[in-house]
Amino acid sequence: MKIKYLALALLPLSLLACSKAQNGFDDAIVQIHEIDQENLIGYNWTYQGSNASQPLVVTFGDDKAFSIETGCNNHGGTWDIEEHKILTSELVATMLSCPEDLMAQEYLANDIFSEKKLPFEIHIENHKAHLTITDSKGQKRVFLGNKETS
Repeated sequence: MKIKYLALALLPLSLLACSKAQNGFDDAIVQIHEIDQENLIGYNWTYQGSNASQPLVVTFGDDKAFSIETGCNNHGGTWDIEEHKILTSELVATMLSCPEDLMAQEYLANDIFSEKKLPFEIHIENHKAHLTITDSKGQKRVFLGNKETS
């Protein structure tokens, strides 16, 4: 009988310990989220994975808007980070007629970024930044980061 009362007396302490461990874990998640967000915002990300004459250039703003330059039209939407994925809205774009290679670039931008949850990794080493995004087809797209200048 005494063991039952001892267990009941220790229950609040064990719950408090679990709560503190969870809070520490939550704090670590928030810090990772903030670092990822700061690194996304700090660069213009360039992707030259197609045969287009111009690269895709993606810029993530601290206002949660992002833009994509394709060499012809400009695309944009909103973004956020959740569970180490970039969440993007549907893209809006200008509607200029483009040469064939840049039209393919337009489709690529839409295919990668419109209404997606994109797993990503950022590596910064020796002042060189790489953003690897895994698209919805499982293909890894590596963007090179150029530090934004104000």
